Formats: sequence, C-alpha cells, structure tokens
Amino acid sequence: MTRRVLAVLVLALAVGCKGATVAEQGPAGPQGPAGPLGPAGLQGDPGPQGDPGPEGLQGPAGAAGTSVTVTALDPGDTHCDAGGVKVTSTTGDVYLCNGKTGAPGESPVITSDTTHCDDGGVKISLGTSDTFVCNGAPGTSVTATALQAGDATCSAGGTKFTTGSEVTYACNGAQGPQGTAGTDGVDATAPAGSIVAFGGDVPPDGWLLCDGSSVSRTDYADLFAAIGTAWGADDDLTFHLPDLRGRFLRGTDDGAGRDPDAGSRSATGPGGNSGDQVGSGQDDIVHLPYPVYSQQYGFSSGGGQNNAPLFLPVTDDNNNGSFLARPIETRPRNAGVNWIIRY
Repeated sequence: MTRRVLAVLVLALAVGCKGATVAEQGPAGPQGPAGPLGPAGLQGDPGPQGDPGPEGLQGPAGAAGTSVTVTALDPGDTHCDAGGVKVTSTTGDVYLCNGKTGAPGESPVITSDTTHCDDGGVKISLGTSDTFVCNGAPGTSVTATALQAGDATCSAGGTKFTTGSEVTYACNGAQGPQGTAGTDGVDATAPAGSIVAFGGDVPPDGWLLCDGSSVSRTDYADLFAAIGTAWGADDDLTFHLPDLRGRFLRGTDDGAGRDPDAGSRSATGPGGNSGDQVGSGQDDIVHLPYPVYSQQYGFSSGGGQNNAPLFLPVTDDNNNGSFLARPIETRPRNAGVNWIIRY
C-alpha cells in the first residue's frame, strides 16, 4: 500500500472518529517498480559552433617542372611545310605545324534572269550549280541590282539586294592567281618510239636524234615504255637511243624468210636486242649478182706455194679473165638524212 493511500485512510479515520487518538505514521514502504517511459520531449535548439581546430602540417613540395624551349619555324621548314613552332624539352622535340592554305574557292557568276523568275531576279552560278534569286511579290519584293567591278562595296562586282529599307550585298570573289602553263601536248599522229627521216640538223620539240645517246628512263618515260632496252643500256637508270647514223632501216623478218641471216643479227648497243628483234643490226656484205668462176692461182708464201682457190667476179659469161674490182659496200643511190625518234 502506498504512502498516499495510507494518508487518505488516516484522514478518513480522523474525520469518522472524533476524539480518537491518531496513531503515528509508520515507516515508508519499499519503492514500487518504475512506470513506463513517457514520450520524447521536443528537440532543443542547436548549440553554438565550436572554435576552429589547429592548422594542419604543410605537405611535401612537388617535383620540379620540366623547362621547354619554343622556336618559331618559317614556311618551308623540313618538318612543317607551312611553318609552326618546335617545342624542345629534355624528353625530345615536339612540332606544332600550321595547317596548309586551302585551295582558292570558286567565284560565283551572277547574271540577270527573267526565264525562271516571273518578276525578274538573278541567277547565281557556281561551278555546275545554278541558284535563282527571284524578286518577291509586291510588299515583300526584293530588288536586285547588278554591281560592276570597282563598286565601293563590291570591288569585284556583284549584286545589291534591296528589301524595303534593308540592303544586302552579294559580292563576287576576287580573281584567283593564274595557274601554271601546261606542257605541250604530244602529237597524236606520232606515238612515242616512232622513227622518221628528218631533213634538218636540229630535231623539233618532242623528237631526238637517233645517235645512240644514253638518256634517262625517268626524263623520257614514254619513250622507254615504248622501246625499253632494245637498243642497249648502260645501267638501270638509262637506256640507249637507236644509233642509225649511216644505216638503212630494215623490217624484222618475223618468219617471212626474206632475211636468211636473221638469227645471226647482233646488238647495236651494249645489252641491246640481237637475233630477229627490233634493235639488232647487220654488217655490210656483198652479194654478187653476176657469174663467178674459180681458178687456183699459185703464189709464194714463205717459200711455198698456196693453191687455195680464189673466187673472183668476171665481166661476162665467157670467163675471159678480165676481173672487176670489189666495191667497199653494196648500196643503192641514196641521200643523207637524220633519223629522229619521237619521245
């Protein structure tokens, strides 16, 4: 029984029993068990911020940087055609090159046009592309005015477009530099390797004398592709021109049977063709077109007699012993020319 209950009973007894003696209060009883936990109260306001802590220690110094040297490069430099800079450091060189200048753009050609534009306008041609700018309907029309070269706004000429109070200019581009002249074309009627007779001493442009000269395979690439080393070559960089000085030309036999000595033809230049091929040659030989006879003639040679037969031409069929002198060569009537070859 709690202390509060005891007090109430004592009071009741006192009221109900007037004049009765009140007994003394006894000792307090033991404390009862704790009641259940009540709900949490409201959270109080945060307290003031504390003082800042002490400063930390300084970290270690970083590694030393690498020194670089920057050198400007002019156009035409070995590493940078259009110029730039060279950055040199302990690890090597780095090149930062300028970009090459782009090719000049095409200039538009602007002409008046009434075919595609009912109310008039201009045609702007750029390469193979045409663009038409037509005058608009009343109220939003565009007036195009051609400008001549030397105009204050368009020095190369152009067109002024006027829309109300707004003016727009379409200027022609400046004329680009003239291109390099092309090389003379090759005469289509005479392909490289053609050989013709020439009545002068200095061959015309595109032709060389057939004098056996050694020429560059690179400088005369078309001619080398046509004749190769048929007429000889000194090395892998050159080849020989035909040497036709003092020579007649003869077609290769190619199985026709008209050249009985075709197989024994020799090269006219070192490393050139031999046999029945273009570039081969033959020495002169005399074919006797009249009767001959043989007779053994004795003559002394070191005290002895040589009876070797001699074959000599005679003047007629009677073998009268009147002999003809052997000519140096067999030839038709001729006139001198220079043989020249197309390259």
